[in-house]
Amino acid sequence: MKVREKGYNPYGICYTRVLKGKKTRKGTVPCSVNYTFKKFPTKQLMKYAGEKKVSLKYKQGKNKGKKIDRKTLLRRLDNYIKKKSLNKSKSN
Repeated sequence: MKVREKGYNPYGICYTRVLKGKKTRKGTVPCSVNYTFKKFPTKQLMKYAGEKKVSLKYKQGKNKGKKIDRKTLLRRLDNYIKKKSLNKSKSN
């Protein structure tokens, strides 16, 4: 997975990107489903979450306004992917 660095393309090559949204017999699969987020460094996960507009700070409680830790970040990315895949399956 690549994220937006200066001059970098933020998207890795995957089945969806190669087909550019064209329908096939197999259907399309979102790229993020293929990623194993636990293997990526925290800095890269933070940038990926920022691109996907996943919140990087606590919104409530005693930690309100502070950056989230790795465990919380992984959970939020996982929830984002589940939500995204549910929306796709409902629309089909």
